[in-house]
Amino acid sequence: MPRLSVLLAATSTCVALASPSLAQSEGTGTTPVVLCAGGAVPQLGEGIISNGSEPLRAPAAQVPSTEGIAFAFTIADGAQDVRLEASAEGGGDPKLVLETPGGSAVAENDDGPFGLSSLIETRLEPGSYCLRVLPVSSDSMVANVQVARADQPALVSDPQADSAIPACGPDTDALPLVETSVNAETAGKTLTRRLDPSPGLFRFEITEDVPLRIDAREVNGSDPILKLFAADGTVLSENDDTVGRSARMDFLPSLPAGQYCLGVSSLQPTGMIDLILEQVSPEQLAREAFDLAMIPPLSAPDHPVQEIDLTKQREVIFTSGSAATWLRFTLDEERLVDIRTFGSLTGLDLQLSLFQGMERIALVDDSEGIAPDARLVEVLLPGTYWLAVNDLRGGAMQRPAGLMIRLFSEVPLSTTP
Repeated sequence: MPRLSVLLAATSTCVALASPSLAQSEGTGTTPVVLCAGGAVPQLGEGIISNGSEPLRAPAAQVPSTEGIAFAFTIADGAQDVRLEASAEGGGDPKLVLETPGGSAVAENDDGPFGLSSLIETRLEPGSYCLRVLPVSSDSMVANVQVARADQPALVSDPQADSAIPACGPDTDALPLVETSVNAETAGKTLTRRLDPSPGLFRFEITEDVPLRIDAREVNGSDPILKLFAADGTVLSENDDTVGRSARMDFLPSLPAGQYCLGVSSLQPTGMIDLILEQVSPEQLAREAFDLAMIPPLSAPDHPVQEIDLTKQREVIFTSGSAATWLRFTLDEERLVDIRTFGSLTGLDLQLSLFQGMERIALVDDSEGIAPDARLVEVLLPGTYWLAVNDLRGGAMQRPAGLMIRLFSEVPLSTTP
């Protein structure tokens, strides 16, 4: 869910107590008890946010599965710009609700800008407040909670900050990618380097214009990103997630001769990255686009396409693997077309892509949970259609799959399975 902090009441009307001294406290010790919405809750840390205060923290707080947990704190020394945060340890999805001691809602948030952690950023007038930490699911969790001024260090930082690729200018330190030139290292072969997921900069030379692919493949949970710099530090290209989590940059008709700097990193600190450079051709890119069901093989007579005569055949058995299976059929009149795949029992996760000419008019998989396999229901006009079926898991092993097409002259009352 995108970051959302909803102010539920004007700040000027959210003040429950005019001064810190009016907060009702019970008990003794370092954690006084404060009344929030009629119930006694512990004070968060030292309890006061002021011009000279330290952040208020509750590390490793146990959050019950139903009612959650609440803390009280007080704003002093005039209005303060504050940041309220909660992050779960070892899994969990915390939600923050800021209230007055009387129970009036001030602001709430679930899922700030960094994953499932919650964040409220607002300006609070002097007085006392109650902060509730609730589990979004029914499971209990352990959460770290912090309330601090906006100018103090945050509890949760951008997890991608450490993975950012630094700029690479003429004087930037960078390792050599190859000993000679990329042209020599990729002539009739591929150049492969296995890298750790931390950011790295690598220099290389192109001696003659070359059609080049730079591929950073995910290994064991990494999430590679790529950035290519010219010799003067200008960013020429960058990429994340071209195929699955792997990053790729294709330079056609060619990458010009010159000096370059390549930045490689991972958005996840786990796993490894396989960096692969190879020379490619337009024909190779077209075949890959066919295999990934990105475009239909309209002008590729050598690419396998199964023709279906819907007047004679409505069911197709085929094998599916890493490359899409292409089928073609023609409609003589407007019809409601119901297409289903059957492959989950053989370990496939099938996706359907329907094209008319170069235009993809439908793309479906099982993400809606209607059935374990993909299903496409469309009203189609007369014409020729190209249908691609591909396995989202992209396995190299060929597995059997089935396809069934039903035609209706009128829209049926129900399209549920």
